[in-house]
Order: sequence, then structure tokens, then C-alpha cells
Amino acid sequence: MKDYLVQIYIYYKYFFRIALKQWMFIVYNAALPAAIIIGSLYNQRGNISNQTFLQSAISWIAFITFNSALSSNLEVIALREQGYLKQYRTLLKSPYIFVFSKQLVALTFEFLSLIIIVLASFLILNIDPRNLIIFFLIAFLGFWPLSQLFQIFLDFPISHKSLSTITMIGTAVSLLLAVSLEKYSTLFSAYATGISPIGFVSLIFSYIYRGTNIYLLLYLIYAALYILIGYVGFKKMIVVPIKKD
Repeated sequence: MKDYLVQIYIYYKYFFRIALKQWMFIVYNAALPAAIIIGSLYNQRGNISNQTFLQSAISWIAFITFNSALSSNLEVIALREQGYLKQYRTLLKSPYIFVFSKQLVALTFEFLSLIIIVLASFLILNIDPRNLIIFFLIAFLGFWPLSQLFQIFLDFPISHKSLSTITMIGTAVSLLLAVSLEKYSTLFSAYATGISPIGFVSLIFSYIYRGTNIYLLLYLIYAALYILIGYVGFKKMIVVPIKKD
């Protein structure tokens, strides 16, 4: 166990240093959500409850969580296509150390983005900075099941470039589904929205503020399903580059 933790720490530091060179991504990932959240609530500044603020922010927390979980696995595919995954496999006790380290870096950067959003909201809207705790909780509980689910992409014999196109389409459809389901009944939305990876994250928020056990139960069911799919996907993971014709 100690050897696994040591390797995770080593590769986490390595990937974190590489990712830190792309610091503009953190700013971009946080700037757009922060601008939209602040813009929608600016006229109410100084008189905004925590629940109102979180209701305005939850779709963006979910979207950032979705992108972070997905990009962590896409980066593994990119390295696979460059031949690095095959090379790293010979140095690791398990290929999952490589994947997990990437996911841990993605979660760290998501937390940094959330810090920027909450800090900007505190300075401009006078929002309670303790909302960051709830942001972190929602992001953490949403990120891990989704990051496991998206491991299924590691099985696909397609290039990173092609997968990126599919990802953009999937993200757009998922966000549209999560937003459009709001017009239906609360119970129906709870069942149906969880099918969308972005809507899945909103189940956590719904349970925190509504306290209805159905939201917790649905979260646990979907989380277990996502983790199971990811586990199966990881077992069949392709580690060698896909040959191009």
C-alpha cells in the first residue's frame, strides 16, 4: 500500500507541475462562470441568501465538474496516443496509479477554479465565503463518480482529436438536458436529470437544501452505476497507441 501511495504522490507532483504551466486554463475555467453568476445577481448584491447564490451557481459547478472529470481521462488518451501510457505502464505497480494521479490533478484544478469564483463573488456580491465549503463538497462528490464513468473512453480505439469532437457534442447535449428538465415535476426531474452527468451533480445540491432522501438515494444509485461502468472500462483499457492508416 505504501508503494502505491508513493507512486501516486510522485506522479501527482509531476502532472501537477505540467498542468500548472497552463495556468490560463484555470482563469478561463473560472472567469466565464464567475461573470455569469455575478452578472445575474449583481442587482441583488448585499441581499443574497446562500441558497439563492448556490441555485445560481450549481449548473456552473456541475459543468466545471463534468469538464474536469472528462478532461482528466482525455489527457490519458492523449498520452496513450503519444506512446507514453505504454511506457509508464512498465514503471508502475498498476496503470490505475497513472489514471488516478491525472484525476487528482484535475480535481485540484477544479478546486482552484471554485476558489476564484467564490472569491470574486465575495468581493463583488458580498457573498459568504463559507459557501466554498459547499462548493468543494458538491464538486468532490460529483467528480469521483464522473471521473470513474469517463474511464470507459479509455476503451475506445479512436484518436484524441476525434474523441474531443465527440466530447463537445456530448457536453452540449448533457447541459441542454439538465436545463430543459427543470420545467418538469421535481420528482421526475430527480429521476431523469441524474441520467445526465451534469444533472447528476445537481442531485447533491438538491439533497443538501431540500433534505429529501430520494435525492440521496438517487445520487448513491447513479454513483454506484457510474463507478461500476468505470471499473469495467478500466479493466479493458487500451494502453498502446491506435495505429493510423
